[in-house]
Amino acid sequence: MLQFTRALFGLSSSPFLLGGVVRQHLENCRATYPEIVSEIEKSLYLDDLINGGPTVTAAMQVKETVTEIFAQGGFTLHKWYSNAAELHAVSTNQSSDTQETYAKQQLGVPQRGKGSLLGVSWDMEKDTLEVKFPVEHAQPTKRIVLGTLSRVYNPLGLDSPTMFSGKLLYR
Repeated sequence: MLQFTRALFGLSSSPFLLGGVVRQHLENCRATYPEIVSEIEKSLYLDDLINGGPTVTAAMQVKETVTEIFAQGGFTLHKWYSNAAELHAVSTNQSSDTQETYAKQQLGVPQRGKGSLLGVSWDMEKDTLEVKFPVEHAQPTKRIVLGTLSRVYNPLGLDSPTMFSGKLLYR
């Protein structure tokens, strides 16, 4: 008899399995780190953790504790982004992420000072988010307007006022 010993990613059930494993691991760590586990549960979306602190020291403590918690479960957290230079120091598992290679240039990997927050471009130096709107140079038909509206990716809803006017035009 053959059986899988690893979760296959790319299957439609993969996000569900990942969520279940992470949730169970956090439940196992709740007795040791009750406050931070509650904070992680509120700040976690699939495999993205968005968190911070009121001061750089508090954010550094959160970063270290979260890294420790996930390391206990065999997870390696990487791609740390921060608008504070002190938190953006290169760690050992981040050094390969920050090196600019030809492949990263061709694939459009964010460069130093740039990042992504749930798929939305983030300029860490200016601490601003950027929603990109496609530009159409065609006659505005209902099909073109609807196609343009559907190509805007913004799960945070930052573009709602602009998208609302486009949806009114389509209507």
